Amino acid sequence: MIPVTFIWILLGLISVGMPIVFALGAAPMLGLVLADKGAFLAIIAQKLYIGINQFPLLAIPMFILAGEIMNVGGITERLVYFAKVLVG
Repeated sequence: MIPVTFIWILLGLISVGMPIVFALGAAPMLGLVLADKGAFLAIIAQKLYIGINQFPLLAIPMFILAGEIMNVGGITERLVYFAKVLVG
């Protein structure tokens, strides 16, 4: 989709009263509907999978999971105590 078309669709959606957050998501989808006539669902699913499949984004939930495991195991309290002993 041409960026100018995206901007016009975005401005049109904002001018009819749609919140900016939803207009930023609806403008590309509306552009795909107008351009591809139905293949947009496959494109959206593919883009979502590619966006989630990046390694740095996968690290965030793994750090949260590691923190929860350490918290349940009680190692977090021992780590805080160890840090207090080192610092004073």
